[in-house]
Amino acid sequence: MKFFLRVIFFLFISTSLVAQDSSSRIESGIPKTTIFLPNDYGGEAQNFDFIQDDKGVLYIANTVGFLEFNGTSWRNFKPDNDGVPVSFLKDTKGRIFTGGTGFIGFLEKNNSGETYFVSLKDKLPNDFAIGIVWDIYSIDDRIYFRNDNNIIKYENSKIEVLIAPEPIQNLFTFNKTIYCNTGRGLYKLENKKFVFIASSEILAKFNVRNIFELNTKLIIVTLKNGLYILNDNIIKPLQCDISTFIKEKMLYTAGILDDQTVYFSTIRGGVLLTDKNLSPKFRISEKSGLSNNSAKKIKQDYQGNLWIGSDKGITKMNYPITTTFYHKNKSKIGTIEEITSHKKEIYLGASLGTFKLKTISKKDLLTDNYFAEFSHLPNDMVDNFANFSLKSKLLFSGLNGTQEYRNNKTSSFSPFSARKFYKSIHYKNIVFMGHAFGCEILILNEKDEIQKIENITNLPEIRGIAEDIDKNLWLTTVSDGVLKVVFKDSLGKPKLKKFGLKDGLPSLRDNLVYNINNNDVLFTTHKGLFKFDKNSQKFIPETRFGDKYAGGKDEFIYAFNFDKNENSWMHSFRKKVSIVAMKDSLGKYTLYEKPLKDIGQMQAYEILSEPEKKVVWYGGSDGLARFDYSKIRKEKIIDFNALITKVIGVNDSILIRGHQFNRNIKTMLKPNQRDFRFEVGATDYTNLEEIKYQYKLEGYDKNWSDWTKESFKIYTNLNYGEYTFKVKSKNYLDNISKTDKYSFLISPFWYQTTFFKILVLILVLTFLIYIINYFSKRKFVKKVHELELAQKFEKEKNEAIVKEKERGLKALIDAQESERSRIARELHDGVVQQIGSVILKSRNILAKMNLLQTKESQELLKSLENSNQDLRTISHQMMPRALKELGILSALNDLLENSLVYTNVAYSLEHFNIKERLPQKIEITIYRIVQELINNIIKHSKATEVSVQIFNANNTIILIVEDNGVGFAKGKSKKGIGLLNISSRLDMVNGDVNFEPSPKSGTLVTIKIPLE
Repeated sequence: MKFFLRVIFFLFISTSLVAQDSSSRIESGIPKTTIFLPNDYGGEAQNFDFIQDDKGVLYIANTVGFLEFNGTSWRNFKPDNDGVPVSFLKDTKGRIFTGGTGFIGFLEKNNSGETYFVSLKDKLPNDFAIGIVWDIYSIDDRIYFRNDNNIIKYENSKIEVLIAPEPIQNLFTFNKTIYCNTGRGLYKLENKKFVFIASSEILAKFNVRNIFELNTKLIIVTLKNGLYILNDNIIKPLQCDISTFIKEKMLYTAGILDDQTVYFSTIRGGVLLTDKNLSPKFRISEKSGLSNNSAKKIKQDYQGNLWIGSDKGITKMNYPITTTFYHKNKSKIGTIEEITSHKKEIYLGASLGTFKLKTISKKDLLTDNYFAEFSHLPNDMVDNFANFSLKSKLLFSGLNGTQEYRNNKTSSFSPFSARKFYKSIHYKNIVFMGHAFGCEILILNEKDEIQKIENITNLPEIRGIAEDIDKNLWLTTVSDGVLKVVFKDSLGKPKLKKFGLKDGLPSLRDNLVYNINNNDVLFTTHKGLFKFDKNSQKFIPETRFGDKYAGGKDEFIYAFNFDKNENSWMHSFRKKVSIVAMKDSLGKYTLYEKPLKDIGQMQAYEILSEPEKKVVWYGGSDGLARFDYSKIRKEKIIDFNALITKVIGVNDSILIRGHQFNRNIKTMLKPNQRDFRFEVGATDYTNLEEIKYQYKLEGYDKNWSDWTKESFKIYTNLNYGEYTFKVKSKNYLDNISKTDKYSFLISPFWYQTTFFKILVLILVLTFLIYIINYFSKRKFVKKVHELELAQKFEKEKNEAIVKEKERGLKALIDAQESERSRIARELHDGVVQQIGSVILKSRNILAKMNLLQTKESQELLKSLENSNQDLRTISHQMMPRALKELGILSALNDLLENSLVYTNVAYSLEHFNIKERLPQKIEITIYRIVQELINNIIKHSKATEVSVQIFNANNTIILIVEDNGVGFAKGKSKKGIGLLNISSRLDMVNGDVNFEPSPKSGTLVTIKIPLE
């Protein structure tokens, strides 16, 4: 779209260029240049060559070494031998080769983006002396370095030295052929051989500086002897207007620019530009913006600008030269109020007088008077606000009146100091002149001489005059609003109407009026453009040129010009922006600002358009500027690049030292690298001060920043993670560059790592679990404690009950044993004895009665004896006498014998380590338990064998009772009264019992009773 708009603009303003012959006058001023002195770039004064890399970064061969310029900052570095660079060349792959004093090589970039020199000296023969490498040329992929005696050929990473027949003065290429000039003449290189060109001896005594092709011919440039032409191997002097100039000024080099303009840099006269016919077009020197008249190499950058090296710094000149200025020269003009074209010459009305532009011829460019200047008109006065071209004479004002200028002479015209002249569009012989005290009507005769003067009275100071289609006269004042003058009869009996703020004017002061296309009137104001609406009798916004500068906007339009092609040129006073509204074939207007950027930076009070010359003049407090829109390029816009030139980290550590355009490498940074300063540049050098930048840090910024002229961006205290810094730039034409980027990753601190976070999470969870468990445990412990207390209480209660029961049981058992002992004793000592006595007495009585042998007596005695025996047995069972007198072993033996004597059960009693009597309580317990078990065996087991073992093992009495009976039936409780009685007895002696099946398929009972 931008390219399309530029093409449309060019088509509007560029029909066919005005042909100019050698006698055409030149009125151009000083071009826009930028001078870089040694203090600016950190080098020495002399500069020998220029080149740009593929991204547009500029390199200069300087006495101090290599200079690198990225649009914002300079850097210098040296070749490996600390030599002086002299020449550059870029090959088809973008590699920059260079040579100088004692070195050849190329430029390379290291990992941090910093440019450094790589030497090719190691590929040369060991004894080869490089000398000074003056020139470098290429043909296809072959590179040719030239020193004073040789041509050094570099191809496929190999070097070959070609020895010249004589010392070489210069090296050139033409039609893919290498030419060199020597003290003998001109040679060309064919098949690695130097072939002499016949008739070139004429050049032997000349110092040939360059050879270039022009109009299909080869032009030979010499230092002091001018130009020669080589055609069909014949060399002869080239006769042209500039021959004497280049001889006198000592030509250093020459070449052709991209628009076919030929340039000549001289040692004494600056730079001369000519057309392809070598006719002078422009000259630049110290007087017109060059750093020094001793110009060396000239190179054109990618945007077309010229870089000129000299003995005193570097000059950049904007090219093509569309805008030139006059306020930089020695003419003291002051503030310009009026610009007038009179007899095709430019006149200025200014605060310091009235001036005429002294144009020059093309031949003047070859002299010391080579740029246009302004000179005072005779007898002019200060404070000229108005000029007017009236056929053969020029009217101009001053402090004490208005004068006329004719035939280089001035004379008084009016005692009033004119503020504005206006030629009527309705009356051919009428000119209106506004001044400090009103407005005069100048009535002219056929010779444009003043025949009569009429006054419009009762007016304030008039600054603007215009007529509308209804023959009404509109006047603008200094501070009294707008006046409308209606003439009833021709120009007689004027009727005035005053308009002010209530009528739609934004201000009463600084309003100016202009006629548009001999039809409408337009008013420039503090708030943009207005027109007068007949229906409402109000001032309303004028929108025919678009809405941007229509009335009501904060745009103070002061300078305005409507030219013959119906294009409107205007200037925004406050914002310092120049605009042109171009009319198309459909009558519509399009606004353009970009081509007028340089003009917009000055404060303009007056504009004059000369469509026939394609020139517009701007004047004001900053002087005068000339805009030549025939020079505007219509080519495609050249891309340029934004560059990240340096990245500075924490503690001023340098992360990137040079431009790394869109490198995809991601830089890994340490955790402490959290602060960054990104320094940037841009490779459009046309208007360096107008370059703007836009930034975005992906991973931090959500959106691009606003456009800013600051060529750096700072970020502090970034978090760890991945980031990509991006920058793009915008030039003075609002074209956007390619984006540069730098990706980096900030490593986390150890406490920010995923492992640490997981560890912390685990610890936190562990701690939480611990806390939960702790409080849960406390709660549980509390409950357990409460439960334990309850259990303890219950246990103590139960133990008390148990103890009470045990005491009761013990008491019961003791009581039983005591009662048994008493009963056994009573039975044994009492009833048994008495029954025995009864039996004896009965025998005696029956014997005396002789009844002893009777059956009845015998049965009676036997019954008594059996009863007595039963009582005796019961007595022994209740308290065995053997247990009391002989101990547990004898008691058990008696028990088994007496209990099993009338059964079919065989028994055995085994004992071991029972050497002493056991405690009485234990013996009674063992006896009663065995007694209980034997009774159960007899009643329930159906056993035929029973084994009783008793022994002392580790101070514990082990009692084992085993039978081969039926054992315990499944599902039948083992807690009968007898067994409970066994458990109760064992509890009293801290013993325990175990019932289990016997290997003999009966029951095995094991009882353990500790002795302690």
